[in-house]
Amino acid sequence: MTMKYLSFMMLLFLGSLGLNAQPPAGGPKEDGPRKERMEALRIAYLTKELDLSSDEAKKFWPVYEAFKEEKKALRKEGKDLHQKDLALMSDKEVEGAFEERMKLKEKHIALERKYHKEFKKVLPLRKVLMLQKAERSFKREVLKAMKGHHRGGKHHGGKHHRGGKHHRGERGDGPPPPRD
Repeated sequence: MTMKYLSFMMLLFLGSLGLNAQPPAGGPKEDGPRKERMEALRIAYLTKELDLSSDEAKKFWPVYEAFKEEKKALRKEGKDLHQKDLALMSDKEVEGAFEERMKLKEKHIALERKYHKEFKKVLPLRKVLMLQKAERSFKREVLKAMKGHHRGGKHHGGKHHRGGKHHRGERGDGPPPPRD
């Protein structure tokens, strides 16, 4: 399975999503097939990138799934923290929110350490380290495929382009205005 093939599969997957700005009518339950397809792509991608043998895969995937579940719970906890309106909080509450965020970061680091040890039990160290790189690479490929999907004639809205760049002339990089 080559990178071109995986990119093509991601494009097909994203094209089949019918990406809208609105969530599905029936809520998160209708999103199940999308998540399943994305998971299938992730599994294929990571299996290829890590060059997992069938024996390694049998041991690795249950550990990886447990890791993802714990990570998801921490993300939810973080989302709840970030939804607090700082403008409405007292200084004492802001300080408490900061402390909560620091504790959450510590939990993330502890989770990474815990699963680093678990992954080392089922994979060679080199593959454990390759996992982080492969996960980042997968996310990049998905984002690239999504960006290509959105550029297919759809309006992006707003004046900004990738990287916050402006249209020519909006920053004064066009011809200078006439002098009086």
